[in-house]
Amino acid sequence: MQISKDELDAGRVLAGFDGETALDASTTDSLREALAELGEHYDRVIIDFSNVRFLDSSALGAFVALLRKLNQKGGSLRLAALRPGVKMIFEVTRLDRVFSSADTVDEAIASAAAAS
Repeated sequence: MQISKDELDAGRVLAGFDGETALDASTTDSLREALAELGEHYDRVIIDFSNVRFLDSSALGAFVALLRKLNQKGGSLRLAALRPGVKMIFEVTRLDRVFSSADTVDEAIASAAAAS
């Protein structure tokens, strides 16, 4: 699992997964490390989910930890371009009520900029 980062401006980053990705128990440790690093260096994070085909509860926990870290320092986390199956996991767990999301990366960037 590789995460690419594109710094949008000071304190704001767009991160995405390189290639088709399943976020499960086999990737949890590296995912937690990568998300913790994002939370250390940025206040506002947008995650592009367009390459994520699956995620399990351990991956959800890693994103919840990032959200908490960003909220503690007055930052924000936005999810973008969730595939239908991944979006359904957020809905079933009711985490769609906790996370801000947008249908596209461009919408997420625009809404994050408007909230600044």
